Amino acid sequence: MRVKFSNSISILIALTGLALGLRLHAIDRLSIWFDEGFTVWKIHQSFSEIFFLTRIDTVPPLYYYLLKSWVGFFGESDSTIRSLSALLGAATVPLIYLLGKTLFDIKTALMAAFLLTLSTYHIQYSQEARSYTLLLLLFASALYFLLLVQRSEKTVFWVGYAVCGTLLMYAHGISLFYLTVLNLYFLFSKQTWRKDILQNWVVANTVIMVCFLPWFLVYVKQIASFQHQTLLPTPTFNEVINTLILLASLPPSNPQLLPSALKSWANLIPLIQCVWMISVLFLFLTPLMAYSYNCFKRVVDLYLIFFLPIVMIFLFSVTLRSVYVDRLFFVCLVPLSLLLAINLKFQSSQSKTITAIFLALYILCNSFSINAYYHSNWKEDYRSATEYLIENAGPGDVLIFVSHVGEIIFDWYSRERRHDLIKTGLPEGIYDRGEPDSGLIVRHPQDVERLNDIVRRGKRIWLFRNRTWTHDPQEISQKWMDEHLYRQQTIDFSGIQIIAYQSP
Repeated sequence: MRVKFSNSISILIALTGLALGLRLHAIDRLSIWFDEGFTVWKIHQSFSEIFFLTRIDTVPPLYYYLLKSWVGFFGESDSTIRSLSALLGAATVPLIYLLGKTLFDIKTALMAAFLLTLSTYHIQYSQEARSYTLLLLLFASALYFLLLVQRSEKTVFWVGYAVCGTLLMYAHGISLFYLTVLNLYFLFSKQTWRKDILQNWVVANTVIMVCFLPWFLVYVKQIASFQHQTLLPTPTFNEVINTLILLASLPPSNPQLLPSALKSWANLIPLIQCVWMISVLFLFLTPLMAYSYNCFKRVVDLYLIFFLPIVMIFLFSVTLRSVYVDRLFFVCLVPLSLLLAINLKFQSSQSKTITAIFLALYILCNSFSINAYYHSNWKEDYRSATEYLIENAGPGDVLIFVSHVGEIIFDWYSRERRHDLIKTGLPEGIYDRGEPDSGLIVRHPQDVERLNDIVRRGKRIWLFRNRTWTHDPQEISQKWMDEHLYRQQTIDFSGIQIIAYQSP
């Protein structure tokens, strides 16, 4: 059954509206968490400082420029700093439609847009004040222009690719991998093996690299800073499997949330897992079916775009330096949605009943998955911890933050309501200027020597502990305070612990 173009536009508008609603719903329910603390810090700097300030973050400036302008217009709140990501996430839905329509047909395009709309994984990162939705949007845009170039060698398409590729490089530190993926895909396509096309391809990528040069030295400095401050475990093959599970998005972004979300419906968990396995099976059967439908090459190209980033980042992490975290593969939702959509199109040509059953199960499973996400409480609760300190800390009390991000988010929520508190970090506070990479992690006993002077400033000392496995892995700060001060009470929040001490 063919879908009329006018009807497809109406459906696409409805899907985009649904996507925006799902991504804006309860967007401020949970506290700003650790990663978003970097964003809070950056948008409070000047535009020039955002470009050069690499001390606590390794993300290029494009997203921060956009967000700083956004909150400057709409104001500062948990909702506003996250809503830009939600808007960018919803904007990806019509872009996926354009990709599907260009590669295959309108029906496949609508199916891909539908799958992305209900992706719990996509919803999660569309509700975070980070640059992942911008990264995905620009990657998909650059891919779209490459597809158009293959159909027509108009200069405007090459310009579109060069602009999107340049913006992509300024969207995230991992963008270099994804630009490489785009170019490998382009070179893999035999229809581009003509001298004139290759010349234009070289020119477009040269423009991208030249435009990236102003950031290159900062980028190198960021890499060095990341290597010094961050130690990620070397990934295993099991982590790759978990990445595929998360991208499939039939369980929630955190599968452990599913039983608590289903509660009395827990007997549906095997069904959900079964449907996910079927979807994965569909994914790997796609080439066989595509061969019969004369689109084998396009499907193989999508496989390349889907698996290549995972393979590249995995190999880089096991051989050089581990950078493997699941959210870096957020972009892979683009080819995954298209692959599942074309497979459903193949299935519908064989049996509309089977396709309808699978779609019904997909909607049911994703409904539980989205519900689990909306009712989860897995982020660090800086909001409640800050409110507790504001209400209970006395004038002149000292707040010591083990993590610099703790101090940043405390200031975000306190909104300067407590000027009478003395705040600092270890080994130094985030607001102490300078760029020493070692100044943000407690590694040695001498890193807490300044506590001798700090604790004399107030009778009551509050130790704000979070992410100590990264910022104080040997618990040096707590051991020092337990030895030299009287512990009064310990208050636990989600991912955060506050310990109150009394000076002797």
